Amino acid sequence: MKHKGLKTFAGFIIVLAAAFIVLSFTIDGIVKSAIEEDGRELFQTAVEVSNVNISMWNGTSEIYGFTVSNPDQFSDQPAIELDEIQLKIDLASMLSDTILIENIRITGVRLLFEQQGFGINLRSLNQNMDLSADEDDAVVVIENLLVENATVQVSSTIDRERTVEANIENIELEGIGRDGNNTLKQSMQQILEPLIERAIQEAVTGGLLQQLENRFKELLGGDEN
Repeated sequence: MKHKGLKTFAGFIIVLAAAFIVLSFTIDGIVKSAIEEDGRELFQTAVEVSNVNISMWNGTSEIYGFTVSNPDQFSDQPAIELDEIQLKIDLASMLSDTILIENIRITGVRLLFEQQGFGINLRSLNQNMDLSADEDDAVVVIENLLVENATVQVSSTIDRERTVEANIENIELEGIGRDGNNTLKQSMQQILEPLIERAIQEAVTGGLLQQLENRFKELLGGDEN
């Protein structure tokens, strides 16, 4: 009887572990699809994620290969690329209406500042952001965000086609979503908008576009008296 009881218990543990593994893979796919769908709705262009890995044991997660495509009128190069996003999630919050992310660390960031005629791709992305929310959208709160190792590549066709790359200073934000009901789309917007603004600023003030500074300030609404 004792051995039978041990076998039954061992069988239960195996089934439970298998169910846990299946659930982990299911959540990875659900989160990947949610990021891509909400990202597409947010930016009005294709958003892709290479892989999502969520640990159900300790709430740590990794998102790899987050890519935002250029708007239609620009080149087929990605406008935004994030190599790796590391997250620490409060697991208990996954069962509530408010998902608490304790910290996010984003590394390997590349942005393309592309000017075609009078159009600027990053500015178009910023202006196209659709923050409309559905009633069943979960609320997301991010306690701490750190963006490291970010670069912007500037591509301009004014005068002649030229490109140059510049570094962007680290960005750190706290309490994203604490003051309101942030959806996943709104959280993505609050993460990426500072990066876009830094990239635009870097492009405008950089040496490549120095001779065109007044024109770009006018285009970006940054005229100064």
